Order: sequence, then C-alpha cells, then structure tokens
Amino acid sequence: MTMISRSLIFSIALAALGVVCSGVAAEQQKIAVVDMESLIKSHPETTSAESLLQKQVDEFESERKDMITQFEKLQKDCDRIQKEAENKALSDSEKEKKRAVFEDKYAELKEQGRKISEMTTQRQKELNDQKLRMRRRIFSKIRDIVKEYADKKGYVTVLDSSALSVGGVETVVYIAEKNDITADIRKLVEEQKNDLLENPLKLDKKSSEK
Repeated sequence: MTMISRSLIFSIALAALGVVCSGVAAEQQKIAVVDMESLIKSHPETTSAESLLQKQVDEFESERKDMITQFEKLQKDCDRIQKEAENKALSDSEKEKKRAVFEDKYAELKEQGRKISEMTTQRQKELNDQKLRMRRRIFSKIRDIVKEYADKKGYVTVLDSSALSVGGVETVVYIAEKNDITADIRKLVEEQKNDLLENPLKLDKKSSEK
C-alpha cells in the first residue's frame, strides 16, 4: 500500500469518526419547543395589563374626539365667514373685515389640526411603548420558568414554536410532540399564580428583590 493510499484511508477514517461523534453529541443534546405567544396570552397578568391599556386607549380616544369636535366647529365657522366675505352686498371695507376674521379663524383651524396630529402621534407612541413593556415583562417571567424547567429536565435548547421568520413562516418546521413543553410551562405558571395568591408575602419579596 502506497503512502498516498494510507493517508487517504486515514483521512476518511477521521472524517467518519467525526460524523459518528457529532451524531452522538446531537443525540445527547435535548431540544424542546414552547409556544410563547400562547403562554403570554393565557398568562394571569395579561388580562389585567390589557384592561389597563384599553382604559388608556379609551381616554385617548375621548380626548381626541373632543379635539376633533372643536376642529369641525372651527371648520364650519371658516366656511360661514368665507361665504359672508363673498357677499356682494357688503362694502369693500366690510369684506376686508370679514377676510381678516376669516384669516384669524383659519389660523385657529390649522393650529387645532396640528395639535390633533401631534397628540395622536405622541399618545400612540406612548401606548405602543407601554404595550411593549408589559409584553416584555410577562415574557421575562415566563422565560424564567422555562429556564428553571429546562435545567431540571436537561434541555440545552428551548425554541419558540410561535416565532416567525422574516418571510412570515414558522421558524420551527417540526419537532416531536413529546418535546413540546408548552402544557407543562402553562401548568407551572398557574401554580406560581396560585402560590402567590396564597402567600402574598412571596410577592412582596419578589418585588423587593427587583
């Protein structure tokens, strides 16, 4: 056997060994999935958080409605004054006075429109930011439970089965049903909620730790 043949056989053997070792390592790595979107929706804090957010949305809509009513009133005033200024029966000086009144009223109209636009943009940003903060807080609490569960069960990776790719399709194509830990995590979330209700001092302790 030539030196080249021996080297080739040795290289092939090393490659095969690498495949076997990587296969064994893959089998040892336990992977699970969890539906985070479902868990967030069913989390005990989500209902109260959404209720608080909806209250703020209602307040914003009420305030915006009042501002729009004022805007529409100014708009009608502008239309009325403009028509009056076009009355041929009026003298030039009277028409000039009407035009001056119209310009002042029209300036008020533009200012009101600016305020509505500015307030809408600002409040929508505040509401979106608050919604994101609420979601992140709940996500973090669920993630802590998932981490503790995964450590106990020996899972090295837990994927979010509800996550979508840039193309809008699921990132997890397939995983065995036995590796879906969503039901177990939901049960732990519920147990944690009941535990805190029965032992409110724990809730105070958790809050002080943060």
